[in-house]
Amino acid sequence: MPFLFIILGQKLGIEMTASTAPEHFFVKVADGHGGYVNFEATTAGVKSNASYQRDSAITPEAITNGIYLQPLSKKETVVVMTSTLNEFYAQQNYIGDRIALSDLAMEYYPKDVTAMLHKSSAYYRIMKQRFIDKYPTLFHIPAAEGQLYNALGYQISLWRGKAEALGWREPPPEQKAEYLKFIEQVKENPPKGEVPSCQLTSGCPR
Repeated sequence: MPFLFIILGQKLGIEMTASTAPEHFFVKVADGHGGYVNFEATTAGVKSNASYQRDSAITPEAITNGIYLQPLSKKETVVVMTSTLNEFYAQQNYIGDRIALSDLAMEYYPKDVTAMLHKSSAYYRIMKQRFIDKYPTLFHIPAAEGQLYNALGYQISLWRGKAEALGWREPPPEQKAEYLKFIEQVKENPPKGEVPSCQLTSGCPR
């Protein structure tokens, strides 16, 4: 929905772009004064940066390093859109494609922490299939396969570590549960009528 909103808005000559929060996309609309207003295309509401930081537990390091809440360029927007394809690859267990797409994404957007996490997760999937599901303990892994096990562990830690170094943190389970609950509420009671005036400026009180 955010990307469709951006495409239509740009076709109409409105200055807007995509932005990200943990596991979430939203729209930034230029306010005409050098800044942006954050717009949620699904709920037709405006949300402040501070609200995203609070609700999504975004770290100060993530803001400093620019991995969240930043207006994305068109190239960066195309890159983050590939995360949907990577989710499909993950569901279908296309491990090689998942790693290759993550590498391509980071080539054009080096701060794409979602791609880093996909790559880490893909290597973990290999480790699980080759070792965790096959051997009852680490001591049962043949010595000849130990080098591969260690190499996979290195890749898992490397890419997760890169994401953490930029400020990413594992979202707490209750955060995702609360988000899914909110989505269901919106589905049952979609927004109707005019958008409150406070949503057109700095955002309504939460």
